[in-house]
Amino acid sequence: TQAFVGSVRCVQETGSEVVQKNIIVHLHGGGFVGLSSMSHQNYLRKWALSMPDCIVFSIDYRLAPQYCYPTAIDDIWQGYYWILTQCRQQLKIQPKSIIVSGDSAGGNFSMALTLRAIRCHVRIPDAVILGYPALNLSLKSFSPSLLVAVDDYLLRFTFLLTCINSYVKEGDPCTDPYLS
Repeated sequence: TQAFVGSVRCVQETGSEVVQKNIIVHLHGGGFVGLSSMSHQNYLRKWALSMPDCIVFSIDYRLAPQYCYPTAIDDIWQGYYWILTQCRQQLKIQPKSIIVSGDSAGGNFSMALTLRAIRCHVRIPDAVILGYPALNLSLKSFSPSLLVAVDDYLLRFTFLLTCINSYVKEGDPCTDPYLS
């Protein structure tokens, strides 16, 4: 069976019976402006192969600067909601537990997705795993990670500033919980 959710393709061999599986929903990082689920396949495939009781979904979202806040969160929400409402019917999988993971910008999106699930009264992820999440997008206060970026050779402050400014065109990270 193949299912398409926006740009996400999931292939699952299914019988006629519904099976319970753990679901991992991964949201890739890339500073809100780059990368995709394809760029994270090196470890996502390892996860899928090493955990046969899990199904791994990696949701792609539209990127800034062409698509600014809140477009990516809306894309991710559509993918998550599809998993909640269609996974059983389309893939014959009943989610046993749902784990949301994300790195960098994907960590930000993981928290925004969890907040939206709470506010919309739908199933909340059973666990959230964040890898170096971008949780403070405010440029009005320095976080330790932003301070380190001033002298970082890989992730310069100017690059982080460009990423944040490309993504946040409207909304205030100091008051909008979906941003920070």
